[in-house]
Amino acid sequence: MFMIKNIIDQIPPFPIFVNCKDELPITKDLESQIDRNEKSKAARAVEFVKDHRVKISIALLTIAALGVILYVNYPQPSLPSMHQTHEFADFTTGPSVSQTPEFTPLSDIAEKTQQFGNSESPISIFTSYTTDNPDRLALSRKVADVHRAYCEKNGYECLLFEKNLAASATEPNTLPYWSKIAGMNQLLNQPNLAHKEWFVWLDDDIVITNPNIRIEEITRKIADHISLVLTKDAVSRQMPEIPFNTGFLLARNNDNSRRLFKDLWDMRFKSIGGYTYATCPKQSCLHEQEALTDLLQYFKPSLKKFVQIIPQRFLGEIGINTFARQSHYDLDRNMFLNYDGDPLETKWRVGDFLGHCTGLALRADVWFKNHPINLREWCVNKLISQIQ
Repeated sequence: MFMIKNIIDQIPPFPIFVNCKDELPITKDLESQIDRNEKSKAARAVEFVKDHRVKISIALLTIAALGVILYVNYPQPSLPSMHQTHEFADFTTGPSVSQTPEFTPLSDIAEKTQQFGNSESPISIFTSYTTDNPDRLALSRKVADVHRAYCEKNGYECLLFEKNLAASATEPNTLPYWSKIAGMNQLLNQPNLAHKEWFVWLDDDIVITNPNIRIEEITRKIADHISLVLTKDAVSRQMPEIPFNTGFLLARNNDNSRRLFKDLWDMRFKSIGGYTYATCPKQSCLHEQEALTDLLQYFKPSLKKFVQIIPQRFLGEIGINTFARQSHYDLDRNMFLNYDGDPLETKWRVGDFLGHCTGLALRADVWFKNHPINLREWCVNKLISQIQ
């Protein structure tokens, strides 16, 4: 590196490209435009190049070699071309996608698998949550009780899993955000569930606030070629890179759904910011939601035709996955979360089908009075008290 710097320091400050022949080709026309001093500078530049051509060549080759080494060892993240082959060859961790194991039978995937309602129903609603946080567990079970009551009222099947469905002995670090994708794959691939028409995932912070609205009121408005239905996110209008929210998933039981969710499941191996979509810490990425966005936008755009993103006020009537949240200061993350800009149509109101307590801190200061409250718990209790 010292040799390169020494050579560069010796180059005369003459900003032209020179012809490395025996003599500088200066014509009479050129002589009339430049003075003796400029000709002298040009001549010195040519002489320098002639005298140091070997050193300069070595220096340029060294720089090129260093560039190759840096590129190989520190590859820059880039999105694949929309025209490239749809193979996940850039996955840098985890097994090959062609080695994805068979999905485990439902009877084996959780120590505490609870089934309620009508198992013969063509519609199954499911959720999962972990048991490692007692406070969060109590809240999740409270929401799960609402899901169960809804299914029993409307004759649907309800499945509750108290486990991270995405984690396994070979992938213990896959975060619970991926439970919905693992669970959907498991359900879609169960031969004994072939009679099911739709599978519905609900996050464990989504409260069914209007149990009088049936799933069929949504599905009968969905075109036959659509296999997956999601709602927009409250920020979708301002941030097109977040086109939907995965708190509510409505999947048709068909081959297109199986292909889509298998491809999405394979996306957990993709590298992002030193982690993968399966392991990136909370708030450093949007996990399965961001992975689905990338899958549809860049890796498998052909799957878009099977996906429908509906507004949070479906047909202007049914409030689905509307957000029940307010601005606050997150004491654990030391940051203010401002939700005042959420569009009116995305905000939960009495009579909505599904209210979502998303983006709310477990230790929040709402009024800047240094009095922490569990805002997620406050939201869930508020929504449950407003059930129609």
